[in-house]
Amino acid sequence: MRKLALDIHSSGGRSLTKEQILEKFSRYLPEVNIEDERAEDVLDEIVQRNVLIKEVSIGVYEFLHLSFQEYFAALELRERKDYEVLLEHLYDPWWEEVILLIAGFDRDSTELIRRIQKEEKTNKRFREDIFYSNLMLMGKCIADADYTDARLREEIVERLWFLYQTAEFSSLRENAIGILGLVKPKKLISSLIEELSSGDSFVRLKAVHALGMMGSERAL
Repeated sequence: MRKLALDIHSSGGRSLTKEQILEKFSRYLPEVNIEDERAEDVLDEIVQRNVLIKEVSIGVYEFLHLSFQEYFAALELRERKDYEVLLEHLYDPWWEEVILLIAGFDRDSTELIRRIQKEEKTNKRFREDIFYSNLMLMGKCIADADYTDARLREEIVERLWFLYQTAEFSSLRENAIGILGLVKPKKLISSLIEELSSGDSFVRLKAVHALGMMGSERAL
């Protein structure tokens, strides 16, 4: 299922014909000690009993939901420890959920974020764009993983906070604060809570707005 999902996802689509799936199964099955002649039996069992794959039209199949495809594709990449595929698709929305799932599987996003940062510095293709795609993705990786190196986490939080404060376009500010709301940085939230008692009404207003956008339970 992992291999099939990655193959389909890499094609940029969701559907395969029965012949295509059987051809792929014939290659995969010997790896798990199943005769390749049983490819059709395996497909029938998955469709009829496990319901992970469905027939969407005559002779055409796809995963029950895109989330299953993304999940199994991420599992396969994690099994291979293949960061190169992820880096190839760094800016592709089609791959974003797969990247975030891997960060969550590993429970530690440090290595993945450092790989992204390395590519950002050494490869022109991965330089930060006007949408701050790299920064947004790294912030989401932190939110999805249980752990990230403390310095690395702090650096990305500070960059997101700076973007929220200085970005010219409201969409960028909203994206930055939305990701901070997922990360819930304790130091930043504590600082904003302190600002709620500032004698400057403008400072208080900005703090209230930021905490509200982050959905801070502590602030409530």
